[in-house]
Amino acid sequence: MPQKSRQNRNRKRKATLKLVKRMIARDEQEEATKPAPAGKEPHGNEA
Repeated sequence: MPQKSRQNRNRKRKATLKLVKRMIARDEQEEATKPAPAGKEPHGNEA
């Protein structure tokens, strides 16, 4: 049943997207509260 595997894949991707969004939000919160270290390069592959 290929349809079921597709549903599972979509569910997994949705969960991953949610997780990544949460991590990005937490990162942005931390960046706002504390000054960013000089050695950290900005990650441009977020989009």
